[in-house]
Amino acid sequence: MSNYTLTVNFSNEDLNRIQNRGQKIIIARSSDGQRPDVVWLDFDPLSRNSIEWEEEYGIYTSSIDLRNDAIIEKSVSVNAPVSSNQSYILESNGQIVSSPGGIGGDSFTVENKAIQMKSIITGLFQEANINGQIIPNNIVSAKRMIGSQSLSITPNKTVFILLGNYSANSYQSDLQNNALKLDFTRTNTITVEYKAQAGGFVIV
Repeated sequence: MSNYTLTVNFSNEDLNRIQNRGQKIIIARSSDGQRPDVVWLDFDPLSRNSIEWEEEYGIYTSSIDLRNDAIIEKSVSVNAPVSSNQSYILESNGQIVSSPGGIGGDSFTVENKAIQMKSIITGLFQEANINGQIIPNNIVSAKRMIGSQSLSITPNKTVFILLGNYSANSYQSDLQNNALKLDFTRTNTITVEYKAQAGGFVIV
């Protein structure tokens, strides 16, 4: 699996201003070409910050009511690394089992056979390393499944960064509005710097 690194730098002046405002670095990811709507990571900034991760995922389901600011809690999960060559099935007993039949590539397949659950949330979670500290199993995506639906989840190699006061694992519909989109499709490392005069982060 490929390793990726995002470096985030601040000048001392900008860092002091951001710390006085109580803002945090917010990182989000997206899947299936959609807007990001889950906070993957949140942390207090240093003058130099390093975020590292691998493209390995776990799968979860949740019964949460998906609304703004809701913290997504996993009901059932399968830890990383899940395989794109398997289909992950939520059984009527509430457990997730795997069987051959995934669509392969970069996509993961989830099926709902727990028909008593008319609506559930499913998605991916992923480990990260922030400034040397392991952050395990934070959620990166959330999709609603209705009835006995089967769906695929394809994570994009894009990361979104902004400043804010959101919490990790929370659902937020407006993350993209103030975020800088970073594309890791053709690179494993990107460095950004906060520029107050630019109103946000810029790639350097």
